[in-house]
Amino acid sequence: MTLYILFKRMAVITMLVALPIVAPAFADQTDALSVTDTVVGQGNKGPYSLSWTQIDSTTVSATLYGRALRNGTDYNIDCANGAISFNSVLLTDAVVFVSYKKTAGKSKSTSTDTSQPVAVSLMTGQSANIKLMGLYKQNNDDSDDSDTGKAVIGVGGEKKWSSSTFESMFLMSQATDSSSSSEQGSAWDRSAFKLGNTMDVGSLNLTGSYSHAGTDFLGSDEYSMAAGQRAMDFAGVYNGGKSLRATFKFQDTQQTDDDDDDTTYSRVNKQEVAFTPSGATKISMAHSVTETGYVDSDNSDTTVESSHVQVNQNLGAKTSAVVSVKDVTTTDDDSTDQVQTTQASLTSSVLPGVNVKGALTRTDSLEDGVEQKITTALSVTPASRVSVKAEFSQDDADDAKNVTKGAALELLPLDCAKLAAGLKYVDSGASMMTVRDYSASAKPWKFFTFSGSLRDRELRQDFIRDTRKLNVALSPISRVKLTGDYQENPEDSNGDVQTYKATTLGMNLQLGSVGVTTNFTSKDEYLSSTLSDERQIGLEMPAFGRGKLSTGYKIARTLDGSDYSENTYSLGYKHSIGSDFSLALTGYYTYYMQDQALLPENTEYKSELSLGLKF
Repeated sequence: MTLYILFKRMAVITMLVALPIVAPAFADQTDALSVTDTVVGQGNKGPYSLSWTQIDSTTVSATLYGRALRNGTDYNIDCANGAISFNSVLLTDAVVFVSYKKTAGKSKSTSTDTSQPVAVSLMTGQSANIKLMGLYKQNNDDSDDSDTGKAVIGVGGEKKWSSSTFESMFLMSQATDSSSSSEQGSAWDRSAFKLGNTMDVGSLNLTGSYSHAGTDFLGSDEYSMAAGQRAMDFAGVYNGGKSLRATFKFQDTQQTDDDDDDTTYSRVNKQEVAFTPSGATKISMAHSVTETGYVDSDNSDTTVESSHVQVNQNLGAKTSAVVSVKDVTTTDDDSTDQVQTTQASLTSSVLPGVNVKGALTRTDSLEDGVEQKITTALSVTPASRVSVKAEFSQDDADDAKNVTKGAALELLPLDCAKLAAGLKYVDSGASMMTVRDYSASAKPWKFFTFSGSLRDRELRQDFIRDTRKLNVALSPISRVKLTGDYQENPEDSNGDVQTYKATTLGMNLQLGSVGVTTNFTSKDEYLSSTLSDERQIGLEMPAFGRGKLSTGYKIARTLDGSDYSENTYSLGYKHSIGSDFSLALTGYYTYYMQDQALLPENTEYKSELSLGLKF
C-alpha cells in the first residue's frame, strides 16, 4: 500500500510538470462574481497570486484548515494586483482557502501568468523526509521574456536530530522551446543546489547555508536562487532572557554574468545588540561592513561601514521619546564620504483625544554639507464624530526651503455618511502649490451607496489640473447590481496627474443559476484627441453537474484619426470534483479591424488550460 501511494504521488507531480500550464490554486465560483482560490504554501510569507485582480476588499475571507484568518493580523491582501501575503511563514504544502468577489468590469484573470513550484512528499518519517519538486511554465510566443518556457525538476529533503536540522535541495532546469534548448549550457550550468543547517546550543541559535546556481538555471524566481550565483552565509541569534538579545550575520556572494563572464562579489558582516535595562528603556546598537567589487579585476571596490545607536525611552504612560545617531562611511578608490544622521522625536497624548508628535532630523555630509528637517503633527478628536489633523514640515531650516503645511477635518454627521476636507500648502523654493481636498461618501439605504472627491490644485508659476471622482452603486433587488464610475485627471501611483476623462457603467444580473455581467467604459484623452471605449458582456451557467460553462464578447475601439477595434469572443468550461480537483479550459478568438476593414494578419486564436490540485 505504501509503494502504491508513493507511485501515485510521483505520477501526480509528473503529470503537473508535463502539462502546458500549471495552476497551483483553483477558483470555485458559486455565482458570477464569487471566487474561492486554493493557495498552497511554499515555505515563505508570499506574496501568492490569486486568480483575479481588482477584487472587492470587503468580501475577502481566508481559512487555514478550517480556522478563519484575520485580515491585517494573519494576512494582507493586495486587491489591485490580486495577491495575498502572510504575516508569518506559510509552511510548505499548507493549504489556505481565499474567498472573495470580483469587481464587475474591472477584475482581470491572472491565470495565464501562473508559474509556481509544486512539491510532493515521497517519504515522510519522524525525523526525515524526501520531496519531489518541479514546475512547468508554458512558452508564450508573444512574450519578450526569453525565459518564458521552462521546466524544473528536482529532489529535496531534511533530516532532524535533537538540536539540529539539515536541509538539502537539488534542481535541474530545461528550456521547453527548441530555440532556447539548443543554446543552453551543460547540465551543471542548468542545475542548482542548496545545503543548509540549523543548530541550537543553549540560548544560541546558529544557521548556515551554501548554494550554487548555474549560469543557465531557469528556476531563479521560483526557488530564490539567482542564475550564476554562489552564496554562503552564517548567522547566529543569542537570547539572554528578556533584557538582552544579540545577532550576527556573515554573507559572501559571488555573481557571474553569463554575457561577459565578469564575476562580482559582495560580503556583508553585521552585528546587532538590543539591551532592555528596564521596562521603560531600550538601547539598540548595530554595526555592519559591506564590501562590493569585481573578482580578479582592477575595477574599484566599494566599502560601506555603518554604525547605529538608538535609545527608546517611555516618559510616563502617555509620552515616549526616541533618539538615534547613525554614521555611514563610504570608501572607494577615488573618494571617501561620511554621513552622520541624528534624529530625535517625541510622541505624547497628554490630553484625552489629543496626540502630538514632533521630530528633528539633522544630516551632516562631507560632500553635501548640513541639512536639517523639522516635522510636527497634531491629531485631535474633540468628539466621537469629529477628528482634526494638522502637519508641518520644513527642510533646510536656515533658508526656509521645502515647507509643507497641512490640515484635515473629518466629520461623521450620520452613521451612514462621512465628510472630509483638507488643505495643504507646499513650497519647494522653485514652485508653490496649494492643494484643497473635499470628499463625501454615504450609504443612505442598504441598496444604494455613493462617494465623490475633488482635489483642487493651484500652482502659482504654472497651470495644473484638478482631479474629480464619483462612484455610485445601486442594487434595487438582491440579484441585480448597477455600478457607475467617473474619473477626471486621476493620479497614478506616483502622484502624477493623468490627463484623461473616463466613465464606466456596469451591471451584474443573477437569473437563477445563470449569471450575466455587462460593462461599458469610455475614455477621452483630450490632449491627444484620442477617444476609446470598451463594451463587454459575459454569461455563466451550470453545466454537467459540478461544471460551469461561460461565454463572453468584448469589443474595444480607439479613435485617433482612424477607427481601430479589437473584437474578442470567449468560450470556456470548468469542472470541479469535490474540493481537491478542478479543470478549466477556455478558448479565445480575436480579430482586428481598422476603418471597418478586417486585418486578417492580426487574427488570434488562444486557449488556456488550468489544473488545480490539493494535496
